[in-house]
Amino acid sequence: MKKLLLLLALAPSMLFAQEGIDYNKWSIEADAGILKPAMDWSDNNWQFAKGADFLSANLGARYMFNTKFGLKLNYGFNLIQDLDGAPEQDYTTNYHEISLQFVNNLSNALGIKADGVRGFNLLSHYGLAYSAIIFDEDENPAVSSTKSIPDSVASFIIGLTPQVKLSEKFTLQGDVSLRLNATQDYTFDGLQQITGNDFIDSTLLTATVGLAYNLGKNEYHADWIDFSKLEVEKENEELAALNARIDAIDAKLLDGDNDGVADAFDLEPNTVTGALVNTKGQTVDTDNDGIPDALKPALDKKYLVNPNPTYTKEEIIAATTKELLSTGLANVYFNTNSDKPLSSSLYAIDAMINYLSANPTVSAELQGYADKRGSDAYNQNLSQRRAQKVKTLIAEAGIDPSRLIVVANGEVESDNSAPSLQLKRKVVFKLK
Repeated sequence: MKKLLLLLALAPSMLFAQEGIDYNKWSIEADAGILKPAMDWSDNNWQFAKGADFLSANLGARYMFNTKFGLKLNYGFNLIQDLDGAPEQDYTTNYHEISLQFVNNLSNALGIKADGVRGFNLLSHYGLAYSAIIFDEDENPAVSSTKSIPDSVASFIIGLTPQVKLSEKFTLQGDVSLRLNATQDYTFDGLQQITGNDFIDSTLLTATVGLAYNLGKNEYHADWIDFSKLEVEKENEELAALNARIDAIDAKLLDGDNDGVADAFDLEPNTVTGALVNTKGQTVDTDNDGIPDALKPALDKKYLVNPNPTYTKEEIIAATTKELLSTGLANVYFNTNSDKPLSSSLYAIDAMINYLSANPTVSAELQGYADKRGSDAYNQNLSQRRAQKVKTLIAEAGIDPSRLIVVANGEVESDNSAPSLQLKRKVVFKLK
């Protein structure tokens, strides 16, 4: 009880506390039910109605400053009557009320949701009201015409509102409220003037049931937002984002040619296995003779049988170039859906140009390929365009186009890895 009273006392100072998450704050409410009035009659004896009357009805709009505190503007109507007595004692009285009240979400403020009760809320409300009591002269002839003027009443209201969540938009709620009325001049039946000196002239107890409709475009309303659930969702989103970043990094670290340089930074993604490369993945040629250092031992073994060879540098270069072109080590590679050679493959085109220039009787077959993605017809056309593009580049360098034969071989089967697909998008040379 002490905790609840402290919460109510601190409510005005905590109105503008925010939790940093957007949620809906407006709602409209309508309810109806029964009422039970009680009076301090002029003889200072309190008298209560024998039973509960119907009808008590309310229509209000509520704004929550945060998940714990808000304000409610409410219009209430209460019908107070007794038509079972003698005609001169029957009466019908209309009680109209406008109130402005503080609202406390006790479930949020006291941490009930954190304890696992998430489909139920308990609100409290308290505030001031202005009411007009209008006596019906037709129902009660004993009421004089002077009492037709509304009896103005000032009230203090306090109540509890239990809520059950139906959806993010609709809430089923009940309400029990007590009104403490002052400045009331006549009894509820309008038959007697209140002449006592007590501050509280009457009370009105109401019990109603109705619906609240939550307004706004956000997913949650202040009444029902569950920060513990949102924290779990946020953690899951952050974990998913972190996994995506890790996957992206893993993809960049793939090394299709196993040269020690990730494909994302490799200017030659098709380096021969075992070749020495620089930090950009390019084959090392320390003496700039056009022959990769990694190939020299094999070339020496194959072509330099004599430990004291008499081959010239030009002959070694020619033999090496022919070997590269004939064995498929010097290929031209392309990006996806492109017939423009990769810059790292231009050395192969230069090698073919140099070799054909030095050997005018030799012709070459340019065999185009595409990876397995795409339709057969599309890949056939793409492989044709790639081979034709290489032919055009070689011919523009002065080689007779008749010595260049274009062959379109279409797609090549491979696995789905990026390195494997890259190695299939190529033009291969075949000397004739």
